[in-house]
Amino acid sequence: GLASTAQAATKKYKVCTTKDVKVGGASRFQINTSTGAMMVIITQPKAGTFRAFNAACTHMGSILGFLQGTNIVCPAHGASFDMNTGNVTRPPASMPLTKYTITQTGTTLYINA
Repeated sequence: GLASTAQAATKKYKVCTTKDVKVGGASRFQINTSTGAMMVIITQPKAGTFRAFNAACTHMGSILGFLQGTNIVCPAHGASFDMNTGNVTRPPASMPLTKYTITQTGTTLYINA
């Protein structure tokens, strides 16, 4: 069925090391997938907890720019998203960020996308 197809399409990509993302911070990285380059944001809301999101704003697809407190902010129209959940904290975006499963091997972070 569909589930097995989706799982087959998921690949593991090396993104960065744990040192590349500060505690309480966010860093943006480009990964090259089978369908082309993709921008991702890795956050570390608290020490040892990492989250991975697609860096494209769900409003108009602009690349998210910076952190304001615990919110990832889009420079285009000011939408913002929670760095821990990816949920919208300020419109005009209405959909949460696409979230990826993140795995850690030693100090290396990988995402499944």
